[in-house]
Amino acid sequence: MEEHEIFFQQYGNHAYKYNDIPDKFDYDWVMFKSRWPWLQLDLDIPYQEMYKEGIALEHKFVEHRWNDQFRGYKHQGWKSLAIHGIDSQKTENFHAYGYKSQEAAPYDWTEIANQCPATLKFLKLLPFENKYRIRFMLLEPGGYIYPHKDQDDFSFYPINIALNHPKGCKFAMEEVGVLPFVPGSAFHMNLGYRHCVINHSQEKRLHLIIHAAPGSKINQHKRLIEKSFNKLKESKEKKWTTFLDKVLP
Repeated sequence: MEEHEIFFQQYGNHAYKYNDIPDKFDYDWVMFKSRWPWLQLDLDIPYQEMYKEGIALEHKFVEHRWNDQFRGYKHQGWKSLAIHGIDSQKTENFHAYGYKSQEAAPYDWTEIANQCPATLKFLKLLPFENKYRIRFMLLEPGGYIYPHKDQDDFSFYPINIALNHPKGCKFAMEEVGVLPFVPGSAFHMNLGYRHCVINHSQEKRLHLIIHAAPGSKINQHKRLIEKSFNKLKESKEKKWTTFLDKVLP
């Protein structure tokens, strides 16, 4: 049995329960100290339009993190295309292209941005002054992303938006369980946890991943996190029921 299959055998039927929600909102605690695996964001996303724009560019997508195979990660069917980055087909982190930091890399809107008006408009409305890599991420039917982690700390950083999420596609985290992705859902992600994705459907999975920092828009970002925190707290107080019947076969 492959490692990604073992991973889902262990964690693919678990649901995370927020048992440590404080009474009062604290931005720094939520973002940097909570160790929550994810926080669902209260955003209105034109995901159907964004999906159409992304999938129309499928012929431009490139294999993502192909060189991970030399580090023992055997991804399959994982592809990417950047709407904001160094180049639309340079989808790796800055150090893969010889830059010492995100700030040093020449990140900008790529040539595909004007072909994605709904996506571009949505991204410009988000509370981020500093935009780094923003990418469409495609996982082919039968594809998988090998178990790995992307950071050493346990803070929130990238945002992952499901433009679609076929039934049979699952994203799981070690010691945590399955993320409750549905089309149009968005999550601030804590990728200090090892995670793995499988697509056991007949449909291509398309997400959008955003790496960005609030900068001068920090107050707007705090309001978004507080609104999302309050929604989570309210749902917990109403005895938020398990989502497993929605995301698992």
